[in-house]
Formats: sequence, structure tokens, C-alpha cells
Amino acid sequence: MATRTAPIIFLIAFLITPQRCPHPPPPFCARPPSQDTSMIIPGFTGSSPVSVSVDPNIFQSTIALSSVYRLNILPFFNRFGRLDCNAPLSVPTRSGFYTSNVSLTCFYTPRDVEIVLGSEWLTACSAVLCDDGSRLEDPTPSVISSLPAGHYWNPSNGTTATTHRAVD
Repeated sequence: MATRTAPIIFLIAFLITPQRCPHPPPPFCARPPSQDTSMIIPGFTGSSPVSVSVDPNIFQSTIALSSVYRLNILPFFNRFGRLDCNAPLSVPTRSGFYTSNVSLTCFYTPRDVEIVLGSEWLTACSAVLCDDGSRLEDPTPSVISSLPAGHYWNPSNGTTATTHRAVD
């Protein structure tokens, strides 16, 4: 009798024990985002306004696929089969704008913002978040002169074609 109940007890124990299924981490997250370090700011791609989240907890910068089509940006498949695009983007600082040609990975799930700038953009621009959470700090002259190709700081309104790499 004991040999017949052992498999049944094992089966019942197996069914009621929570099983751990390996779930992949959310895409492009270095660690879970925290609300106290990210901020949402207005930005521009060309002359079109977009909502931008600057989040140092996310590595890869992303754009909503619906925004890609709205802004008439041409997406392409990268070598990993993901949809990417390149877009000009201006985001405000205290007295100007960073203007960058940003490589963005398209995301399909709806979010509160159209573009998420991750830590790789913050590192490339040496951008620093303001304490008030409304914009980025202005870069120092040494940061402006060392910005990589495709990243500029513009002391004007961000929608003009004139951009500066160095302060005169």
C-alpha cells in the first residue's frame, strides 16, 4: 500500500510547489528603474516635439515604434534582428540644448514617453541631471570640446541648425 501512495504524494507535492520558470530580464535594463533618478523632459527631433525620458538605470536608448512612423524616421534591422533607427534629437539643458544624432532601438510596448535616453547617451554626452528634475545641467567647456562625433551642445533654442562643439 505504501508503494502505491508514494507516487501520488510526490505528484501532489510537485503540483502544489511553486515552480520557478526562468524569465529573461526586461530588455535593455541594467537594473530595475527607480523613480527618483529618471525624469521626463520635452525634446525635439528635427522640429517635431517629443516626450523624452532620461533614465540612467536603462542602458540602451529606445524609441516607440509609433513615434518612428509619426516622425517619418526610416527604421532598419540591426545584425541581431532588432529594429533600430537613427534620429536627430535635441533635449534641454539649463540654458541650451544637447543635439545628438542618436541610435535608438525601437520598442513595441506602450510607455508614457516616446524616447528613452539611457546611460550610454548620458555617458557619451557626459550629461548630468539637474537637482530639480526638469532638465540637464549645462556642460562645462571641457565637456563641450570633448563631445564625440554626432553629439553637440547648442546654446540656442534647439531647433536651429547651428550647433557648437566648443565654446569660443
